[in-house]
Amino acid sequence: MANQNSPFGFRAIRHATGGDSTRMGRYRIAAGYATSLYDGDLVKSDGAGNIVRAVAGDAILGIFRGCEYVSQDGSMEFRRHWAASTATLNGEPIYAKVMDDPFLVFEVMTSQTIDGSHRGKFVDMVPAGIVTALAITAPGAGYTDGSVAFSGGGGSNAAAKATFAAGALSALALTNPGAGYTAAPTVTINGNGAGATATATLTMGNPYTGLSQMTIGAPGGPASQFQILDISEVNNLAVMNVGGESVSTVGLSTGGAFSIVQVRSVKHERLGAVAGVAV
Repeated sequence: MANQNSPFGFRAIRHATGGDSTRMGRYRIAAGYATSLYDGDLVKSDGAGNIVRAVAGDAILGIFRGCEYVSQDGSMEFRRHWAASTATLNGEPIYAKVMDDPFLVFEVMTSQTIDGSHRGKFVDMVPAGIVTALAITAPGAGYTDGSVAFSGGGGSNAAAKATFAAGALSALALTNPGAGYTAAPTVTINGNGAGATATATLTMGNPYTGLSQMTIGAPGGPASQFQILDISEVNNLAVMNVGGESVSTVGLSTGGAFSIVQVRSVKHERLGAVAGVAV
């Protein structure tokens, strides 16, 4: 039986030069910053002296490991995560701890198929979307029963149930939001009638943190964020879905089998882009 592992986002496992892999820099989070940050999330600078969450294509400053601030009741708070739009006492500054050394080597989970051939390849984060709503655009006619199919959009596993009344499509119930979509999938109504159509609404981002799963084989060098150095475990991990936790689920979609890979940043704010070769 596969191991059960909780998501952990990015975590530092060693320093590429043998140095200290636990050092952290101190940065500010803007007052009222409206995006949650979780232990293990990737962050970047906003150009105004604060950190914000990093996404696909960004140069990386480091890994968020927690924050401290004075709450509105005057108590000093030390948190593993920043809850979006938290108010502080009299606008007191919020300080974040960030593992910002550009020579750190990280471990991260990925739902992509991994094998030994991926060592040395360049990778990037990609937006991972889920289907969050369905809209009937035409009810059609002549149906007594039918099913819903999703295609395209780059993801998988979205599912829905159709209800018909007086021969027409009357309702759609989303039963699985799917994962990994980069564009809204096409919705097809199958059945013995004709003319029923619908559209899907996509919400970008992991259901827990808004960050995304890793894709293998992105263009090398400056276009990529990371390079795979080694593989810790291959496709034998079953990851538990967790919600309401303080730990990032970057690298994941919504569950299933995952691998753990070791990566280095090749697009770091301190060093700029590191030249590489296309894969």
